[in-house]
Amino acid sequence: MRIFARHIITRTFYISFFVFLCIVLLDFIFSLLGELEDRDSYNSLKDILIFSLYLTPSNSIKYLESACLLGALISLALFHRERALTIMQFSKLAPWKIISLSSIGPLILCFLFLSANELFFYDLQNVAKQKELKLLKSNTSKKWFKSGNSFIQFSSNSRTEIQNIKVITFDSLNKINSYQIGNKVTIKDNQVSIDDKSLVEIYLKDKSIEPQKSFNLSQTKKLSRSDIEKMSMREIVRELNTSAIETDSSKQKVLLKNSLIQKIFIPLTIFSLILLMGTIFFRTGRDLPLGNFILIGFIASFCYQLVEDLILNFAITFNFSLLLFALIPLIFLWSLASLIYSRI
Repeated sequence: MRIFARHIITRTFYISFFVFLCIVLLDFIFSLLGELEDRDSYNSLKDILIFSLYLTPSNSIKYLESACLLGALISLALFHRERALTIMQFSKLAPWKIISLSSIGPLILCFLFLSANELFFYDLQNVAKQKELKLLKSNTSKKWFKSGNSFIQFSSNSRTEIQNIKVITFDSLNKINSYQIGNKVTIKDNQVSIDDKSLVEIYLKDKSIEPQKSFNLSQTKKLSRSDIEKMSMREIVRELNTSAIETDSSKQKVLLKNSLIQKIFIPLTIFSLILLMGTIFFRTGRDLPLGNFILIGFIASFCYQLVEDLILNFAITFNFSLLLFALIPLIFLWSLASLIYSRI
């Protein structure tokens, strides 16, 4: 029994790890090709390669579920081809035990990479973003940011230096109170301070009032959905607890909570998918070719992620409990697996 258990866990772990590396390698190649299209924005091919390498670890987390499911299915198919499953069942090893043991290796892989993402991968992603800022040419695009009663516009070419700053401040009646135009200004800890020497034009409605010279850009922090999906759980919790998110930005908070719940549920999702697909394997799929298992694994993982996103987006739209709705697809998988297993 122990020999079988050790063999199943070890083999599923290594196969899942190999599948995961293959998927990550393909993602890295396509990412590198995409960055090469913007080669003029970088100093050299070496810079592009280093930048893509830094981004790859944090981007790889989204492939964990598919890789672990494929690793478990391929392992079961190889066990069946080698007649090892028949020997295990003759040794009174029930199918549910074999399926449970087949999920341990992928789950170990999952916890290892999730832990690495919290400790190392997201930091590597931040280093990649800093390198990108140094390599990119000056960004001439300008956007307006809100800080208190002021609107700020500027162009930047680094995290610490901004140029061509414009500041419009409104009074309580939403009328322009002051208007300032400056040259080069520096940023420190998300705090912008305008030096009098940098001002080239200034308008004050009330000459007796000193214009605002300091602004906190962190108050206007906006995160896109793609940015949130790439964040680690540690960073999401930090964003939820920080004052950088505006109090009225409830949609952004919901997206952060949604992403946090999905990441917390990754191990449970992997176990549930392996449980269902393993049960289907013992019920109907033993005689299918190995290529079919790979295709079925991809389709099952894709369909689950699609359904999960639809259910959570529905919960977000109608302001339902995200935690409760995140459990719905898992409960469906468990119920379906139990139904199929009862007919083995």
